[in-house]
Amino acid sequence: DMSPVKLRCQANAACVDLMVWAVKDEQGAENLCIKLSEKLQSKTSSKVIVAHMPLLICCLQGLGRLCERFPVVASSVTTTLRDFLVVPSPVLVKLYKYHSQYHTGTGEIKISVTNEHSESTLSVLSSRKSQNL
Repeated sequence: DMSPVKLRCQANAACVDLMVWAVKDEQGAENLCIKLSEKLQSKTSSKVIVAHMPLLICCLQGLGRLCERFPVVASSVTTTLRDFLVVPSPVLVKLYKYHSQYHTGTGEIKISVTNEHSESTLSVLSSRKSQNL
């Protein structure tokens, strides 16, 4: 038995999948990339983010599929994904805060970026106390 919120979230994720599948040209792909990027950068409460996780994952997958089908959008998608991970996005900050409330740990965020050869290109370690997350 699914809750109405979970059902709506999964329905929205299915709609994202259909929109990615239905894109016919590069302009449509670019427009959809912008919308998916906006969703990934949206500022919502931690509880909503956790509930919308399937939709957020679907947006990330959709960006990847659009890059495969329309290589012209790869540059802007790469920028979006870099910002999502490294800036970090409001979604990741809220997930970190949500996770920190229920798990004790070192209180640090570690971000490692590697290239296609698994060679480290960037490593950031920040203490939670020095950053106002």
